[in-house]
Amino acid sequence: MQAKAILRHTPTSPRKMRLVAGLVRGKQVDQAKAILLNSTKSASRNVMVTLKSAVANYSQLNPDERVSDNELFVKAVFVDEGPSLKRTSARTDGSCIQDSQAFEPPDDHR
Repeated sequence: MQAKAILRHTPTSPRKMRLVAGLVRGKQVDQAKAILLNSTKSASRNVMVTLKSAVANYSQLNPDERVSDNELFVKAVFVDEGPSLKRTSARTDGSCIQDSQAFEPPDDHR
């Protein structure tokens, strides 16, 4: 049985998140938690939250199984781009150009 967790709308670039996700891919959960706790990258906090959520989802899907963190492992980690805000800037002769900016959710959800 496997469980998954999805973290959406994180204001971190995918390139930075992929560096941290590559550190825990294929590791046991207790090793992955130790790696993320000792990592200096700010994206490791977001990956840790998602990892804890996946472990909690597994325990919810399998209530009669008692599994410790060293028996579970990280099977796959995917990092994709989030939505981007599209703005326009006025130019000469009535034309405009489109700027895209990374989407950052409001800070009230943290």
